[in-house]
Amino acid sequence: MTPQDLMNGIQEKNRLLTAKNDDLPTLVQTKAQAEHDYNIAVAERTLGLKIGGEPVTTLKAIVSGDKTIAKLKMDYDVAEGVLKACYKSIDILMTNIDSYRTLLSFLKEEMGRS
Repeated sequence: MTPQDLMNGIQEKNRLLTAKNDDLPTLVQTKAQAEHDYNIAVAERTLGLKIGGEPVTTLKAIVSGDKTIAKLKMDYDVAEGVLKACYKSIDILMTNIDSYRTLLSFLKEEMGRS
């Protein structure tokens, strides 16, 4: 690898890192909204069942089995997974950039010895 190859690699990883960082606020908001919607639906359904006299021991099973609540839970889980994947991608990109910098420093040192 030439120093220019390394510089190009750093630039590309920085571009990708910037894109991920730009996506992050939207993903955080999507996850928070999904969590909010799920929690509200669970609370409403649970209260409705309690008021209706449903035994406390069966509430969780009934609420979890509700199609709307199950869909909201899935949406929340997906949003959470996408957010975690974004954070992981950011970590990987930062590691890649550090690796390129290390290689660039190594080449610079080797060229100085020649």
